[in-house]
Amino acid sequence: FFFQAEDGIRDHCVTGVQTCALPIYPGSSPIPLTASSEAVVPVGEAPDVEVGRLSPAPGYLASGLSAIALLLAIFILPESLRPDSRAPRHDWFDVANFQVALSAPTVAQLIGVFFVATMSFAMFESTLALVNQKVFALEDVDNFYLFGFTGLTLMLAQGVVVRRVSGKIADEKLVRSGVAILIAGLIGLIFGVVLRSMGLFLAMLLAVVLGFSLMTTSLQALISKRSRPDQQGGILGVNQSGSALARILGPVSGIWLFGRVDPNAPYWSSVLLLAVCFALLLRIPALGTQSGAPGDGLPPKTV
Repeated sequence: FFFQAEDGIRDHCVTGVQTCALPIYPGSSPIPLTASSEAVVPVGEAPDVEVGRLSPAPGYLASGLSAIALLLAIFILPESLRPDSRAPRHDWFDVANFQVALSAPTVAQLIGVFFVATMSFAMFESTLALVNQKVFALEDVDNFYLFGFTGLTLMLAQGVVVRRVSGKIADEKLVRSGVAILIAGLIGLIFGVVLRSMGLFLAMLLAVVLGFSLMTTSLQALISKRSRPDQQGGILGVNQSGSALARILGPVSGIWLFGRVDPNAPYWSSVLLLAVCFALLLRIPALGTQSGAPGDGLPPKTV
C-alpha cells in the first residue's frame, strides 16, 4: 500500500513537471500554452511558471512513504526463499529469460498484450495535461486537482473493485472486461474532447482508470499462473522490462501524435492497439484446460 501510494504521488508529480516542460520542443508547429493563447514559447526558453509557488511537500511525502515501505519489507515481509535453498546466479541482462518467455505462445501473447496496453495508457496519461490546457483551458492548479482525482480513482479501483471481484471472476474474463472498458473509455474521451464537454471527459476518465486497473492486475496474475514455478521470476521480470519500455515509448509517441497530428490522435491510436489486444485475448484458452495449463508451451526445465 505504502509503495503504491508513493508510486502514485511520484508519477503525478512527474506529470505535473511535464505539464510545464512539454510545450518546449523543437518543430514548426509548437503547442500553445492555453486554448485561448496563440503565444508560443521559443525553443530553449522556460514557460512563465511561478516556481516559488510549488511546494516540495509531495516529494517529501513520497520519500517518507518509500521509507515506510522499505522498513515494512525488511522487518515484516516474510522471506520467500527457504534456508536450504540457493538462488541461482543471475546476470544483469539474462537473454535466457527472454527466450523462455517468448517461446511459450500463451505467455508471449500475454506479455505482448501487457506491453501494448501499458503503452496505450502511457500515451493517454502523458497527453492528459496537454488536453486539459489546450482543449479545456485548465489552469495548473486545476490540472493538479484532476491528476489527484485520477490517482484517487485508481486507488479505489484497485483497492476496492478489483479486490472484491478478483476471487469471484476468472482472470481471463477480468482481463477482457478491463480492455473492453478501457477501449470504451478512450472512445468516450475522444467525444469529450470533440464536444469540449468536461463532464463527459471526467466520466470517461473514470472508465479508463477502472479498465486499466482490472486489466493490469488480472494480466499479471495470468502471466504468473501460466508460468512454471521455477521460471516465474524470470518471466515476470521480462514482463516488467517490457512494461518499463512501454512507459518510455508511450509518452514519446503520444506527445508526438498530439503535437503533429491531432489532440485525439493518441487516443485513436490507443484504441486501435487495444482492439488488437482484445482479439488476441479472445484466442487465449481458459486456465485449467489442456491448452491453458500452467507452463503451456514452455520448454522443459534444464538441469
